[in-house]
Formats: sequence, structure tokens, C-alpha cells
Amino acid sequence: MHVRGQASRVDTIAPGDPDGSTAEAIGAADIDVDVARRLDVAGAMARLPEVRRRALFHCFQLDLSHEEAAVVLGMPVGTLESHVARGKARLREALMAWAPARLEQT
Repeated sequence: MHVRGQASRVDTIAPGDPDGSTAEAIGAADIDVDVARRLDVAGAMARLPEVRRRALFHCFQLDLSHEEAAVVLGMPVGTLESHVARGKARLREALMAWAPARLEQT
């Protein structure tokens, strides 16, 4: 998780580094962190029950309102909201390692 700390670095060319090799190294680390984060999210989503995964997908990936997603999925709005809330809670637990240090302390 030491790589997580590098995620907020900005690509810059340091003085005395005219070819930008330092910036390329930092950029590569950012890409590695992004890939790792995406893989962890995809794995966590895959472990969710199908109905929760679909509810989250429709609400967050397709940016549908709860009412719209409920119609598409053929379920009452309250049921959809329960699936979204429970799915988010499971994802939060599964991805806790990616939480910023300040959130872990509270």
C-alpha cells in the first residue's frame, strides 16, 4: 500500500532533469496505482450478488435516478435503494485499503 501515497503526485519535470525521466517514473507509478485500484473495484463488484451489482451499475455507471433504475430493473424503488445501500456498504468494506489515512483515523 506504499504505492497509494504516490497517487497524489503531480507529473512535473524537476530542475536538473531535462529529459523528464523523473516525471515519467512518477507518471508510471500513478498509472500502476490506477490500474490496481480499478482491478480491486472490479473484483469487489464481481463478488457482489447480481441484483446489487446491477443496481449499482444502473445508478452509478449509467447515472440513472433510483426511480429510473427501479423501472428498468422491474423492482420497487425502496427495494432498489436497499440493494444500492447494501452494495455500497460491501464495496466500502472490500475497498477500505484505498481509503485515505485521514478517514481511517475517524
